[in-house]
Parts: sequence; structure tokens; C-alpha cells
Amino acid sequence: MASSTRTVHRPTLGVSSTEARLWLVAVGALLGDLLLTYYGIAHAGLSEGNPLAASVLAGHGYAGLAAMKVAAFAVAAGGRQVVPPAYRWIAPICLAVPWLLAVTVNTALILGTL
Repeated sequence: MASSTRTVHRPTLGVSSTEARLWLVAVGALLGDLLLTYYGIAHAGLSEGNPLAASVLAGHGYAGLAAMKVAAFAVAAGGRQVVPPAYRWIAPICLAVPWLLAVTVNTALILGTL
């Protein structure tokens, strides 16, 4: 009886360690932005400066705001699949930079109210 060797190929995300770190920064920036936005509005008397986010917040509350940011994250994560692997680091950078800027601005505004 002949035996055959079968190789099982499992799909991978193909995420480099650098890209993985960038995605972690993006997740941290997303969470920081959400938490500081909540705190700034609920406890420091600030208002949302982004008109789209303000509209979502007014209509759907903080859950809607979180859903909007998670949707942006999902689009970026899905979009990375259609670019060559050498450029996949761009997706988390495009999320992290504005969210880190928002964290910086929110922190400064909240500290200014203390």
C-alpha cells in the first residue's frame, strides 16, 4: 500500500512584526481617543470638534462613535489586503496618526480645564 504525504497550508495574515506593532499603536490610539473624548465631553465640558463624529455622537451616543471608529479600523484592515505586502504598514499609520493627534489635543484640552 502506498502512502502519500499531504502538506496542509494554513492561511496567514502575513503581518510583519513591525506592522503588528503599528496595528497595536493604532488600537491604543483608537482607545485613547474614545476614552479621552468621553471624559472630555462628559466630565470636562468639552464638545466634539469633528462635525461627522459630533453628528454620530448626537444621534447614536458613544456606542455610535465607537462603531464609527471600529468601522474605520475594519476598512483599513481590509484594505491592507489589496496592497503589496511591502506597503501594508501604511494602513495602521493612516489610522494611528490622526488618532494620536486627537489624543494629544484631547489631553491638552482636558488638562486646560483642570
